[in-house]
Amino acid sequence: MATETEVHRTITAETPVKKAPIMIFSFIVGVALVLLLVFGILPRIARHEDLKHTEDVLAAAVPPVNVIVAKKAPNLQQLLLPASVQAIQDIPIYARTDGFLKKRFVDIGDRVKTGQLLATIETPELDKQLQQAKSDVVQSEATLESSKADEKQAVANFATAKANVVKAKADLIFAKTEVVRYNELAGEGAVSFEQKDSRVRDVQSTNAALDSVIAAQNASAAQISAAKQRIAVAEAAVKSAQANVERLEALVSFEDVKAPADGVITARNVDAGALISSGSGSSNLELLRMVRTNVLRVYVYVPQASYQGIYVGQQAQILVAEYPNRVFIGIVKHVAGALDPVSRTMQTEVHIPNPDNVLKPGTYAQVKFITNVPNPPVLLPSGCLVAEPDGEYVARVSKPDNVVHYQQVQIGRDYGRVTEIASGIKDGDTVVVDPSDDLREGTKVAPKVKDLAVGDAPAAPSGNMIGPPGLKMGPKPKSLLESSPLGSATPVGSPPEQTPNALGSKPGGTPGQAAVNGTTNNLQQTPFAGQPEAPREPPTVPGQTR
Repeated sequence: MATETEVHRTITAETPVKKAPIMIFSFIVGVALVLLLVFGILPRIARHEDLKHTEDVLAAAVPPVNVIVAKKAPNLQQLLLPASVQAIQDIPIYARTDGFLKKRFVDIGDRVKTGQLLATIETPELDKQLQQAKSDVVQSEATLESSKADEKQAVANFATAKANVVKAKADLIFAKTEVVRYNELAGEGAVSFEQKDSRVRDVQSTNAALDSVIAAQNASAAQISAAKQRIAVAEAAVKSAQANVERLEALVSFEDVKAPADGVITARNVDAGALISSGSGSSNLELLRMVRTNVLRVYVYVPQASYQGIYVGQQAQILVAEYPNRVFIGIVKHVAGALDPVSRTMQTEVHIPNPDNVLKPGTYAQVKFITNVPNPPVLLPSGCLVAEPDGEYVARVSKPDNVVHYQQVQIGRDYGRVTEIASGIKDGDTVVVDPSDDLREGTKVAPKVKDLAVGDAPAAPSGNMIGPPGLKMGPKPKSLLESSPLGSATPVGSPPEQTPNALGSKPGGTPGQAAVNGTTNNLQQTPFAGQPEAPREPPTVPGQTR
């Protein structure tokens, strides 16, 4: 018993000693949790509250934005198109007769006058043919004279035969009268029957003689008709021989190659002694080539969007890089009555007076037109556009609450840093310039209107340019939206196909625009000040409604 009681006391005394480390560990863990709550979670909660407060303050604040007032482009616009200067006449000169080139009197670069001798061709065979043709004319004329003499003889024979017929008729009448008289005398016995029969025989003989002379008369008439036919044949032979002589004389005259017009020799393809063949076939080599340069012409192809402003008699400026300080004035001479169905452009011919021969055919030039647009589109900086998968948008600021609304637009021609707006924005609307990615739909803003100046404004239409009847040239524009959008224009290839947007048209095109028409104009327009070069990425605002 004593032993069990001692053991129980011993166990009871050792138990508190084993529980002490567990309590200490629990105390330490609790203190650590308290410290973590005080120094970790509570400051985090405080910072979150501060951030939320800041967000509330920022949400309540009205952000300032730069805006621009949309304006229509001016009615007078410049259209700049590329062109190649051509001579008003480009004349290849071929030989008109066969032979050998005897001598050439001009070379490339020589200026010639109309009728000036350029070269001579030696044609000995042709000269002999001309002599033979002249002999044929003489022979034909002799045959004609012989036929005329035969006709005269036939006429004389006919006259003789006619006289013989008259005489034979008179003899026949007399013979018949004698027969009647002798019949009466033979009945009275005054004459014998032999005498009466003799008079009957005379009537028969006279009647036969009359038939003979009548046949001779008819033969003479046939001879006259045959002689006239021979005369007609001889006359035709004479005319044919004379025509052959004239033909050969014309060919002989072509031995002298003369200038058909005033101009300059641009090509020389033969030298003395070369064998020359007449004609302009593919196997025949042209002798010379000349151009007339006192008047030049250029062909330009006006896009469908601008052809209504081009008309016959309109003046155009021709710009050549080699003459930067000189503007050549041309006149629209011809305008095609239809557009090319492939390029959707209209061919236009402009004539340029060139009395001093400064411009040369083949020169590259640019043709500037001043066109009158009855209903010009609205112009906006390209930075105002926001690209979305379903089309182009702009951030329009509504009045008077200054709330942002993303308006879908249909763009027209793209001039680089300026874009035409065909629909969606009207004249006078306020549009945000370069909207930031966090500018949400329905945000109230503080608009700051800016009149963005032009870096290098395009030249205003010069005073010597004329437009449609009653059209007046305005002053030089001072800002991009007041200036012509067509600083320079160069038609290039066809645009790629694009998916139609929600408005039912292709981005970058309007019903009258080149993107829909099968061609496009890449136009370089004077930039806005500070306008970025590359297009800005579209904003992606979660939950944004447009």
